[in-house]
Amino acid sequence: MIRHCGQHYTVLRRVERIIDDATGEMLEMATPCLLLTGAEASGEFLRFCAQHEYPFWREVWLSRDASVTAS
Repeated sequence: MIRHCGQHYTVLRRVERIIDDATGEMLEMATPCLLLTGAEASGEFLRFCAQHEYPFWREVWLSRDASVTAS
């Protein structure tokens, strides 16, 4: 995630529920996360496995771009 710090991304969607791979159970997230367009996990730290999955970002980790106006 460090390589995405200081970059500008658009929020793709909010994630409030996930499915546990081990049990197949749907879990409610206590704190919803965001997916950012173009900020993918490339697998660099997992033996270069091609993942291309979106990491979850907490809203408190991000800041809004003041130059973008709401439409």
